[in-house]
Amino acid sequence: MKVTVIANISANGKVLLSDNPHHQLPPEAMDFYLEFAKKAGNLVIGLKTFENFLTFPQEVKEHFSGIEIVILSEKSYISKDYKTVESPEEAIEYMSEKGLHEMAVGGGTGAFNAFIDKDLVTDIYFNIHPLITGVGGVLGNSSELNSKFKHKEYNLKDGFIQLHLTKEDRITTI
Repeated sequence: MKVTVIANISANGKVLLSDNPHHQLPPEAMDFYLEFAKKAGNLVIGLKTFENFLTFPQEVKEHFSGIEIVILSEKSYISKDYKTVESPEEAIEYMSEKGLHEMAVGGGTGAFNAFIDKDLVTDIYFNIHPLITGVGGVLGNSSELNSKFKHKEYNLKDGFIQLHLTKEDRITTI
């Protein structure tokens, strides 16, 4: 399973949190996020990010049509409209059973780290914003983690630099 993280980070490496009013993302960053999730057909997000999503106006939520949103939460959470999983392995298994070969992990920091700390991520898109901040998440919490990626490409976008990293010869199976 190809597991791709899409993270907006500051120039000093902090994950930019969607609920922080000082971290307004350029429209092109959100466009890429949606385009990638639509291509994958899915988006795994943490419970807090999902709860933020529920507060979006309906016209914003409509941009997510055609994307299966899967909620990653260690806490019990029941939704009649969305699948909830308790672990990244369960998310991978669920997507595999649906015949999918790629999944997008869209945040927040807890969801990113659930996959990163277990070395399940095959690709990362960092949208690096020209902002230095003392607020934000940190990627990689496990002291045992030493995950190596190679540079695949970078693009200068309107308001940020996008860096694509990938693992070589990596096969993630459950």
